[in-house]
Amino acid sequence: MCYVGERAGAAACSPGPLELHHAVLEFAVANAADPRALHRDFPEIAAAASPDEIAAWLESSPGEFRWLCAFHHRGHGGAHTASHADWTAQLYVPGLIS
Repeated sequence: MCYVGERAGAAACSPGPLELHHAVLEFAVANAADPRALHRDFPEIAAAASPDEIAAWLESSPGEFRWLCAFHHRGHGGAHTASHADWTAQLYVPGLIS
């Protein structure tokens, strides 16, 4: 069951395999990330971290990944489509985005 389904119920999820979502920062923008800004919220990242160190964190930090069904990842209720406020609210309001 996906990250959203674990909270809002399996009926909210689409069938099929789960997809891995970068929850904090997409890998595609890792080279542009400001290490000082990341360090503020994630102290394990050095304030002077290199792009390679940031990329390594993105690929290894357990808090960076969420398993999502296709609907909650790429569908109209997905992390890449819905507004952040709505996507987060649907974790706790079943059926908010259907």
